[in-house]
Amino acid sequence: MLSLFIPLFDLLRKASSNQVYGLYPYIGVESGVEAKLIVKGKVTLNSNDGYGMYPYLFSDSKLDIAVLNDATLESCGNTRRDISGQVVASATATFSGDGSYTCDQAKVVFNGDGTVVEPVCQACPDP
Repeated sequence: MLSLFIPLFDLLRKASSNQVYGLYPYIGVESGVEAKLIVKGKVTLNSNDGYGMYPYLFSDSKLDIAVLNDATLESCGNTRRDISGQVVASATATFSGDGSYTCDQAKVVFNGDGTVVEPVCQACPDP
């Protein structure tokens, strides 16, 4: 299985207030690929006219989104979903790490028959 590791260090400067996705176009993980998205610092995917984050996992792929200690992944106030995605059968998406996820738990929705370990959201700040 091919592995890919992507670190995020406060790099998403244009990840909020976009027309469709915060993390655009979406995180696509091809068949047979194992990817890890590492979040350090604070990453915000807020107020997008659609989705804050939308991973799409193909068959036999794995994605681990790891928010490290003292880091925050904030996805709040998005029109459709804060964190959503498509995880097909035999694919696995995992949200892990010792940091915090700030999102609306009711807006964390995944489609497909794959395995998803959803983030446990801290409440979004008042607008």
